[in-house]
Amino acid sequence: MYANLLIGGSFNNDVDFTQDIDPADDYYKGKIDLDNGLAFSAAIGNQYGNFSAEVELSYLNGDTGLQSFPDASAPSDEADTNGDISVTALMLNGWYSFGEGPLRPFVGAGLGYAKASIDTSFDIGGNNGIDDSDSGFAWQVGAGVEYALSDTTSLVGVYKYMNMDSIDVTDNEDTDISTDFSTHIVQVGLKMKF
Repeated sequence: MYANLLIGGSFNNDVDFTQDIDPADDYYKGKIDLDNGLAFSAAIGNQYGNFSAEVELSYLNGDTGLQSFPDASAPSDEADTNGDISVTALMLNGWYSFGEGPLRPFVGAGLGYAKASIDTSFDIGGNNGIDDSDSGFAWQVGAGVEYALSDTTSLVGVYKYMNMDSIDVTDNEDTDISTDFSTHIVQVGLKMKF
């Protein structure tokens, strides 16, 4: 068995949303910029030759930036926001590693369940923010490299792309909003065999 602990950042975050109002209105679709943030994860798993399976718990958080409505032409088609979005995910991952030496690249993917929490305020029209959360299906793909420091300890670097679709929340005007979230994650840490 093994356990790992990784820390890093989330980058190029993408938050698209669709409001449950008349689609003829230019303001029914928009985007919230999400700043780069921190990403933590811990996993425990088993190695079977070149294949490993693990259960991973991860947490990432980023501050919200500009909210915009790309199809709108009115003066209030964008607004600054103040808040954050966080995601906590429980994933079942499978990784396949290559080679037999101390330096071993690997690729893999994972499926799981995640909770996204949106807590942000803004001033556009009569609306003043979103403070809600939702849980649902999440998936990720990734690749990385492991370097053995000893028989029991390795240094790990990994890139992951995570996606969570259909996060259903309600804004402070009681408008239902469907949100899609995706992020790129880069982390480093230690893997310990026992």
